[in-house]
Parts: sequence; structure tokens; C-alpha cells
Amino acid sequence: MVFQCLALLGLLAAVQAKFVTQPDFALPDLNVTYQNGDHEAADGYYFLSPRITEPRGLMIFDKNLDLVYLNRNYDVIDSMHWYPQVWSGDKKLVAWSGNNDLGFSNGTTKIFNQDYTLNKTIKTTHFIDGHEFWMTPQGNTTMSTSYKVFGGQDVSTLNHTYGLKNGFIVDSCFQEVDLAKGEAIFRWCPHEHGVPLNWSYTAPQSPPFTELGAWDWFHMNAVQKDVLGNYFLSSRYLHKIFYIDGKTKEVLWTLGGKDGNFTGDGTQFAWQHHVRLVNEANANPEEIAQKNKNGKRYISIFDNESYGNDNATIYNVRSDTHSVGRIIELDFAKKTAKLLRKYENPGGQQGLLANSQGAVHLISNYTNINSTNVIMSYGAVPVIAEYLENGTAVRVIRFSKTGFAQSYRVLKFDWEGYPATTPDVAIQNGKIYVSWNGATEVAKWVLHQSKDKNDISKGTKKSTFKKTGFESSTTIDSDYHIAQVEALDKNDQVLGKSEVIDHHNHVKPFGSLVRVVGSVLLVAYYEIANDDPRKANNDKGLLITGLILQGFGFSFIFSAALSCLGHVLTHKDGQPKEREGKPIRTMPERLLNLVNIAALILLIVGYNESMDAIVQGTKMSILVAAGNAIYLVMNFVLAILALVTLFQVSILYHYRLILTVVLASPFMLVRSAYTLYATTGSTLRYGGLAERIVLQYVVEVIFFCIFSIARILIREERVTKHMDLELA
Repeated sequence: MVFQCLALLGLLAAVQAKFVTQPDFALPDLNVTYQNGDHEAADGYYFLSPRITEPRGLMIFDKNLDLVYLNRNYDVIDSMHWYPQVWSGDKKLVAWSGNNDLGFSNGTTKIFNQDYTLNKTIKTTHFIDGHEFWMTPQGNTTMSTSYKVFGGQDVSTLNHTYGLKNGFIVDSCFQEVDLAKGEAIFRWCPHEHGVPLNWSYTAPQSPPFTELGAWDWFHMNAVQKDVLGNYFLSSRYLHKIFYIDGKTKEVLWTLGGKDGNFTGDGTQFAWQHHVRLVNEANANPEEIAQKNKNGKRYISIFDNESYGNDNATIYNVRSDTHSVGRIIELDFAKKTAKLLRKYENPGGQQGLLANSQGAVHLISNYTNINSTNVIMSYGAVPVIAEYLENGTAVRVIRFSKTGFAQSYRVLKFDWEGYPATTPDVAIQNGKIYVSWNGATEVAKWVLHQSKDKNDISKGTKKSTFKKTGFESSTTIDSDYHIAQVEALDKNDQVLGKSEVIDHHNHVKPFGSLVRVVGSVLLVAYYEIANDDPRKANNDKGLLITGLILQGFGFSFIFSAALSCLGHVLTHKDGQPKEREGKPIRTMPERLLNLVNIAALILLIVGYNESMDAIVQGTKMSILVAAGNAIYLVMNFVLAILALVTLFQVSILYHYRLILTVVLASPFMLVRSAYTLYATTGSTLRYGGLAERIVLQYVVEVIFFCIFSIARILIREERVTKHMDLELA
């Protein structure tokens, strides 16, 4: 009863699934809490990677907030960077992943092609911190932050209670990395280059006696390189922006914080993130050199105005009631910083105060501050706001009903995605559903139906339907059981085709059904044997048939379970491994099916030899015990594999089938253990066998029900191209 209830809960979860073709896709709850009736959101795609327990992953949404792409691969599931950049003239997607529990980290950055396949993984000897990964316009190097810890530092003169003459500090550096070689070609660290520790607005949260308790005094969180080859960076804990000479490593000027080089209201910001030079996308070196002397340059800042830690009050740091996006004009002739524009309280929503993370992004990729919408993401607050350039709010989106969701940066860019996969299809209630994860250029779908499974073009019935959101659907004609869907762009060019499916056979709990039939035959045989052992000895055909059907059904069950588990365990970077266009069948699946055949042969031969022995009341053949022992081991292996996979993050692909295997495995183990015990007992007679097989029959019915429900839930016909299954 417990397992039937669990299966029912799984069914209810499936009913709530958002997509038929991707029932395991869990999405954040995106709600528009404000929409300006006079202005629309700008074109482009939102790049979101929620930092939350569930749901999470690398996500792309269109301007209508329809899903475009989701990657739930465990290697990139908690990314602080996820947006397009240009590498050697080609658009790429960048995703950083690592553990950021300490507020800084060592991770890796993955670069994906426009078909979402992995192009390159970036690692360096100095580590790659998650706060920044920015490719230079030339596309051959990248800027990243990099933290290091060292001791022997005199912090006794600083204004806090943990003054030590021999303490540990964290120095947050930046490095420019050659993408081709993965080597750092430039590196700058603030303490190493004379930035005073007493400029910091933080204090150690515990005595910095050890590396683990080291004081993060600078906290670099944004780096950029201009066309002059100089570096522009942000220190959150110093409330300061630095401009570094790209040759001498000298600090040319600073903005904000203590002892800055500019005056004016543009110097007033605190705990900031995502600082960028703007209006310089097409600038040349001579132009910027002239501006540095007596011209003007522009900066965008996400001004958090909050630290989220009581230690900040030690220095009486100003803190506002809400975070603000700022555009600042730097006048180098006057040495002034003027606040040109600010973005705050979108749609009248007050109190949006992000104590960490956040971004302000000019959608036109920083080209012109006077002709572009602006996106602000509020970091630790799950809110995305879009403004006109003049500060008028256009839209506010909340991507979680609770305050526990976060996102380091949510940005909006143009993007064209051409997946290396094929469209996914599924059939439900007389309709065919289609989606194509990551495809941005699909305008419509064409459904081809046929009665010939060998050639979809023969006797084809054709119908066209519009692409609507992530998943589209249309009614199917039950007279044509073969179907395939094509994706067309706005010019009617074919972008891709789904697999050919037979929708008359899309639910096949075949293996379990065969095993139930085999169990019924064995129950009948053992009941006969219990009444008259000698008569049963003459009806071995019934026994052999039941054993063969059971073994045959077990083969299907094992094939389905092992294929699914193998698919999950070998899935890499969101794409299945393929060989010559065909999915790879796992070696464990093939091996265990061979073992299954061997066990079946042992049982058939063993039972055949045991008839006379049973009549005489002696033990059964050792072959029977051996066969049942093999089945016990096989079921144990299946249970272990299922449990191992259950604790893999990548289970998110097909968690219902894996959960089903986990639920069914205890039944299989109990049955096999009891069978082994029953067939090796010294006084065993047919009555014991009948009792065993009745138990087995009950187990098989439960197993059949569980797998049937799972089969209906996950519609495995949509992934046969990935998993090569004959499903139980």
C-alpha cells in the first residue's frame, strides 16, 4: 500500500508537469508584478541562473518569459555567470561553476557553442573565482577574479576588536587569461601593489588566526579592460573603483571610498557590484586617451547600498533603504563625478535592498546610454526590473515567491541558438507535443503522418502549426500511426526533424506484463505439483514456459532500468554521448542481460533435474540455487545502481523512472532472497514453492503497476533516440 501511495504521488507530480515533452523540467515561478501599459519590454533574451535549491540550472527566457533553453547538468547548475560573449568573432555562451560558500571560490568556466555543445573548459594555476569572467573585445583573452590567502599581516592598527600583528588576509586579485593556452598573462593584486588595508569598510568576523578565518578586506567583483589596455575594476569592501595601468600596474585613479580622485554626487555608492565602462563599444585608443586627459567617460554601477552584516556599522557606513542603478559621468578636466541617471523603486515597489550580488545592464551592450533600455537584477532579492533609459520602469519580474532565491547577474542579450539535438516529441490524449530545447529561430512546425513506418514520406498527411512558447501541440489523426515533426524558420527553411515515432505503441509495460504471465503459469504449475507431484513431473512444459517468460520479462526490465541509469550517468554537458548517430548502450546492460540468460538456463536445467528429487523429499538441484543466487545478485546490483544514481544531481533528467527503480528494487531483492532460501531448504516440497511463487506473483503485480505508472508518466518514446530502450 505504501508503494501504491508513492506511485500516486508521482502521478500527481506528473499532472503538474509544465511540459509534456520535458516533464522533468522544473522552472522558477516567473511573475510579472508590474507592467507599464505604455511601454513594452525590449527585444532580447533573459539569461538566468537561479541560486536556489530547486529549481535551478542555466536558463534562457524570451521577452514573453517563455522558456527557450534549460541545462540542468550538475557541472554548471550553480553558475554565477551565464550569458553570451564573443570569442574570436563568434558568439559563445559562458558559464562559471564552483563552490562560493566562503564568498569567493575556485572554479572553472565552460564555454559553449551556439549549438550548446561544450567548446572549452577554462582553468588556470591561480584559480578562477566566480565574481567575474569577461572576454575582451578582441576575443582572445578573458578577465577573471582570483583570490589568494596569506598570513604575516599586521592588522593591529585597524579600528576593530580583532587587531593582530600576525593575521591572515584574503587578497582578491584579477588576471587576464589567454583563452587558447589557459595561462595568465597579466595579474594584479591590491595588497601587493600598495592599496592600504585601512581603506576597507569591513572588519574580520572572527580573529584571523588561520587561513580559514582570513579577512576578506578588498573583495573584487568586477573587472574590465579598455581599448588602451588599461584595467577597470571594482572593490566592494572599499566602496571604490580603480583604474590600473596595463603596463606598469600603477593605480592611475580611483573613484569613491576613501581618498578618491573625484568629487561630486557620483562618488556616493556603497557595497557595489557589476561596475562597467559604457558608451565605449566603438571607441578607438586615441579617443579614449584624449578623454582621459580632459574629456568625459561613463560608468554604470549596481549600487547595493547594503552589506548584510553588522560589522559594517563599525565604520558608520551609509546605507539606504533600497539598491540603486547608477549612470555616472566622469569629467577628467574638472575631476568630478556626476550622477546622470539612477534606476530605483521600479513600478513603485519600495525596499528592494540587495545585500549581495546584483547587476545593471544596458541592453544595447553598453553602446549608448541615451538610447537603450536598462535591466537591473537585484542579486539576493529575486527581482528583475527593466527601465527605459530615462529611468521609467517598464516591467518588474519576480522569479521566486519566497526570498530564498538569488541570482548573481541576470542579463538580457540578443541570441541565436541552433541545438545539436533534434526536436523532442511526445503524444498525450490525442495530441502530439513538440519542443526543441535551445532553438530560437523556429517559427512553425510541420507534422507529417503516415501508415508506413519505413518511409514517412509514403502516404504522408501533412499539417502546419505555429510555434507557441517552449512547447507547441496539434491534434493527431489516429488513422495515421507514424509521425514526425519538422521545425521551420520564418523563411520556411527546415532547421531540424524529430525522430519518427509510432504513436500506437507509446505505452509498453511489456517486460512486467510478460513476467506477470510467467508468474501465473508458475503458480498454476506449483499448485498442480502440490496436489500431485508425479503429475507435475509430467507437465514440465508449463514450468519451463513460466521460467522462460519470467526470464524474458526480467531481461526487458533490466534493459529499461540499466539504459535509463546509464543514460543519466553518462550524460555530459546536457548532451548525450553518441557514436555514428546512435546512442551508446552501456556495457553493464549488455553484461547483465547475458548473466540473466545464464541464470535462466541454470534454472531450467536445474528444475528439470529436480523433479525426482523433490518427489523423494530431497534437496533441489544445486543449479536451481545457483540460478536464484545469480538473480539475487543481479537485483542487488540494480538496487545499488538506482540508489547511486538517485544521489547524482543529474538525476534531474529522469528522476521519476529512477525513483521507480528505487521503489521496485526492494521488492525484487525480497523475492530473490526468499526464492534462494526456499529452493535450498532440506525439507522443501511443492507447497513451499507454491507459497514462494504466490509471494512472487504479488510482487510482480506491484512491480507491474509501478513500472506502468512510470511508463505513462515519463512517456519514454520522447527519449528513445538518447536511450535506445525496450521499456518495461
